[in-house]
Amino acid sequence: MLDTRNAGGKLQPNVDRVVSVANAEAGAEVVPAGALAVAVTCTVTNTGGGGGFVSVRPEGTAFANTSSINWFGADQNLAATVISALGGDRQLTLRAGNAATDFVIDVTGFFR
Repeated sequence: MLDTRNAGGKLQPNVDRVVSVANAEAGAEVVPAGALAVAVTCTVTNTGGGGGFVSVRPEGTAFANTSSINWFGADQNLAATVISALGGDRQLTLRAGNAATDFVIDVTGFFR
């Protein structure tokens, strides 16, 4: 669905990045119109610094100082399952905190 190593570069601390889960990088539809939420596997890789986090939230909502996945050192590879409501046009907002990281999202399901 998304791999920042292929497009966009690492998530940077305290910078929101809006991503669509409607279509895969190759263009095929993954999450259909009308979906209200998604289940995704989120992976951090090439993590920076002494630790950090990524927050996943519906696009159009304010950052609430929450994390969806955390890491505790440089160059880690960790994954977590996240269920999130979707914002407009099947979008999510990502935000890294404390350190930059590459980020991968794989959609495992959606809810209508």
